[in-house]
Amino acid sequence: MAMGDPKDIKKSIKYKTRAVASCPSGDPALPYWLDTLGVTYNDMFNCQGEPDDLEQAIQYQSRAVASTPKQSPDLSNRLAGLGISYGNRFIYRGELDDIEKAIEHMTHAISLTPDTHPSLMHWLTNLGVAYSERSTKLREQDDSNMAIKYISRALELIPDGHPNLPQQLAMLGSSYYHNFKNQHKLSDLERAIEYELRAVTLTPNGNPDLPNRLTGLGVCHADRFGLLDELDDMEKSVEYASRAVELTPNSNPRLPQRLAMLGLSLLNRHKRLGQPIDLQTAIHTTSRALVLIPEGHPASLDIYSICAGICHTQHELTRDTIYLRDMLHWLSKGSQSPTASPNTKFSMALNWARVASACTPLDYTIGAYQTVIDLLPQFVWVGATASKRYRDLQNASGLPVEAASVAIRSSNYSLALEWLEHARCIVWKQSLMLQSPLDQLRSSHPTLACRLHEISNQLFAASSDPRHLTTPSSG
Repeated sequence: MAMGDPKDIKKSIKYKTRAVASCPSGDPALPYWLDTLGVTYNDMFNCQGEPDDLEQAIQYQSRAVASTPKQSPDLSNRLAGLGISYGNRFIYRGELDDIEKAIEHMTHAISLTPDTHPSLMHWLTNLGVAYSERSTKLREQDDSNMAIKYISRALELIPDGHPNLPQQLAMLGSSYYHNFKNQHKLSDLERAIEYELRAVTLTPNGNPDLPNRLTGLGVCHADRFGLLDELDDMEKSVEYASRAVELTPNSNPRLPQRLAMLGLSLLNRHKRLGQPIDLQTAIHTTSRALVLIPEGHPASLDIYSICAGICHTQHELTRDTIYLRDMLHWLSKGSQSPTASPNTKFSMALNWARVASACTPLDYTIGAYQTVIDLLPQFVWVGATASKRYRDLQNASGLPVEAASVAIRSSNYSLALEWLEHARCIVWKQSLMLQSPLDQLRSSHPTLACRLHEISNQLFAASSDPRHLTTPSSG
């Protein structure tokens, strides 16, 4: 069967569905047919991007795992496959529970697998990728480190010349890139470029994975350009993104993301060199991405952000307020995305509110700040680690006063007090929840615990102290 041909995959699903239906409950062959049917639905999802296929994959693979005896040698393979499907659903829907289940099932699979098992390399890689995806969602350094650990282990198992070597190199490069996004260390970005470039070099023309690897390498160069302002990085980001788009069929569900990456690279080059053609092409490319991306897709937020950046550039060039209105539209749309991470939505909402406060009526600005305040509990997420919650609380400490100042400017004093009280309650609740881990930390690292306690007190004071607010003069 040609795995990339939807017609062949559809036929395979038809016959395997009949096989499942013909197996009575308790038949020892039933777990096999359930699993292979689920895997085929996953293949169909990877081919066409239809979420219903992914739901079917998880349903059948879950049944396969549940009906496989614990001592069966097939259990590890089925757990790993179910973990992959949950990982795919996380990428599509962005729900944290899916990536948690992916990590759980993949970890279980590896625990049942001897070091000599031929699939261990793949499962280590997939577990590393799952940790990398969770790192992107939560920006947790521990997850990023775990991703590098497992993918590096997998790479050690691969001999030179192995057909899977480019994939492993690309995965490790991606993990170092996520590490860079968390820690902002140039050394991590350099390692990412090193591994991504090796992966691209070893991937033959015509390989369906080549566009994805080109995109990853282009993203790395774009970020290094942002750090070092080297023209060579900027040109390479455009070159690799362009090649990725050229090699991607119109029916490929990843085309919108690759178009968006090309649009961003062209926009950055326009900002640096000022060539009108780059801005025009960025607009055209990003518009194509907008048309192609399904409503609610997690990647749509990146496209909205690029659209906002294009509008900002157009406004700077023309001073036409229509571009400012369009920019506010995209920031607003991004801040209300149901599938985006809390950090990303909060960041877009805050940008929306701050831009609005400089150029729109107060009623509109208050609506934007209300969105920011509403997102605050998600931003300071209860399920995150203690270190992340402290960091997020510190980053948001000035927001209540900033938002309340806008409410006071519009003479809406009750709303100002409501926002201050709402933020104070969030900080207080988080402080109480963090107190227990702080007590545990104090026993082993008293200096660090003392510092975190000081930060907690400062955050609480910042959310409660109205001294920095200004009121309209009475005269």
